[in-house]
Amino acid sequence: MSGISSHRRLLIQPRKLYDCQHEKLCWLFYCALLLTLGLVTLCSARGKSTLRGIEVTGNSHFSSLDVLRWFSLKPGRPFSHELLRSSIVELLGRYREEGFYSAEIESVTWVTDHDSTEVDVVLHIREGERTDVGSVWITGNRAMPTEAVLSLFETMEGKPLSQARLESDIEILLERYEEIGYPFAKVEVDSLKSYEEQGDQKLQVSLKIVEGRLTTIEEVKIEGNNDTKDHVVLRELRFKPGEVYNSEKVKTIKEKLERLNLFSSVSEPELYFGTKGGGLRIKVQEGNTNSFDGVVGYVPKGVTNQPGYFTGFVSVSLRNLFGTGRRLAIRWQREDQATQEVELRYLEPWVLNLPVNLDFALLQREQDSSYIRRRIDLKGALMITEGFTVALLFGQNRVIPSSSLAAPLVSESRTTTIGGEIRFDTRDDIYSPTSGIHYRSDYRIGRKVFSGRGSPSLGRLNQSFTVKSLGVDLEFYTQPFPRQVIGTGIHARDLRSDHLDDGDLYRFGGTNTMRGYRENQFLGSSIVWTNLEYRFLMSRRSYLFGFIDTGYYFRPADEERRITSTQAFKVGYGIGFRVDTSIGLLGVSYALGDGDTFSTGKVHFGVVNQF
Repeated sequence: MSGISSHRRLLIQPRKLYDCQHEKLCWLFYCALLLTLGLVTLCSARGKSTLRGIEVTGNSHFSSLDVLRWFSLKPGRPFSHELLRSSIVELLGRYREEGFYSAEIESVTWVTDHDSTEVDVVLHIREGERTDVGSVWITGNRAMPTEAVLSLFETMEGKPLSQARLESDIEILLERYEEIGYPFAKVEVDSLKSYEEQGDQKLQVSLKIVEGRLTTIEEVKIEGNNDTKDHVVLRELRFKPGEVYNSEKVKTIKEKLERLNLFSSVSEPELYFGTKGGGLRIKVQEGNTNSFDGVVGYVPKGVTNQPGYFTGFVSVSLRNLFGTGRRLAIRWQREDQATQEVELRYLEPWVLNLPVNLDFALLQREQDSSYIRRRIDLKGALMITEGFTVALLFGQNRVIPSSSLAAPLVSESRTTTIGGEIRFDTRDDIYSPTSGIHYRSDYRIGRKVFSGRGSPSLGRLNQSFTVKSLGVDLEFYTQPFPRQVIGTGIHARDLRSDHLDDGDLYRFGGTNTMRGYRENQFLGSSIVWTNLEYRFLMSRRSYLFGFIDTGYYFRPADEERRITSTQAFKVGYGIGFRVDTSIGLLGVSYALGDGDTFSTGKVHFGVVNQF
């Protein structure tokens, strides 16, 4: 981590790897190796040569096949003294990894053919005896007991000493020290001593730990937030003054702030020491939190003398009102002359400075001049952790038949429900995730009361019926290759009641559910749809994609209206792109549904916003 990991110190001192006896052997080995490489340099052919074969002698602990597998210079490849030298160094390094610290190449001989184009090499190895770790000594540790330190190590008694493994063990130990408040701890290999035990050579590994001082976080400084208030950022971090430094908690800060969708960039936290003690400095850059998306068209007066009318879609989203993190969104959509929808949403975050969000939504839909639907939703969400939320739900849905119809198609009714919601989110980015899971489910129960006119309600005026609903959303994201992402989504809705009208049913189809079909084309009491996308990332939030959407809906029978039950399975597929623009994430896709040809495909577009 920037500003922190640079303080780590891993000191392995080669002069202490062996005792005096081993040092003499090392000097002899290096002299022999230099002599061998000198001979290779003098005797190598001036022209290009190819290695024809390698013969290994003197090996007993490892087979010739093992040695040849470790030897990077392979038969059939170009031969040179530089390649031979590097292969010998790698081979001896592998022997040391296996505990044979005195292994050496006693001689290297080669034979060339008459024109010096092919070379045969003979390696004579003296392996020596294997030396295992006999004991590991730890000194200087006060914050962690020795048993806890050794439990983190793979370097242990009875195994050969591997420098790579020891370095990995020390790195894990330093990470553990960072987690308990010692970000400046360092570890030194104090000595590696050889001794004899029951006729076998052993190594004593001695590590010296310098823990440094315990670090606490007394303050957090935010830089670059010109619009967003400091307390809006600080409350998301959940740091208390005097809290012991924890590297795991610090590592999550960048992701937490990015998930707010308020900043275009967030730097890694930097640890510093000031007059108050330890502190964290976080640099952010304000992003575009306001967006406007709109497409409006006009249908002129027709031959039937019907007046002209406007159609289209307008959406305004404000996700950081006055720099407080409050959110407001307004949406208007008109599908045809007789159908339009208006929605208003407002979010109040951290009510009373507690991790509780209040979400209010109001929706009114005028459907085909046959009825008006008004829905009010209120949600209180408790953020248990950054990715796990539970919520209480309250909703009221009212359906009002049109007074212009002599025989209304729906009943006047009022449905009141309460319920709960669970949400779990580990996505690394809400808009364009490359990994993680998003799960959401809600359950509601309530009463539906018929309270007025409408032919289906004549026989049950002022009667009430139980209504139950269940919703589930599950999304997976994974990155199989660099800059490529697979996104999979499964969504389901189910509504149960003895009496359901069109105003109660779910509508789906279109941009946000199943592409290749018109917006809200299908009605059902039970619906399921899936989305599968393969994305090619052009930047962090811009990508090309191909997709396949599937959907199923079931609509129950209505005996009073003489409507039989219907169900169908639909498929849509196509291509598209999303581009991160100054007004938001602009998405455009071209999709084909059942029976579509290229000329009848659907184009879906709009600005994607996360309220």
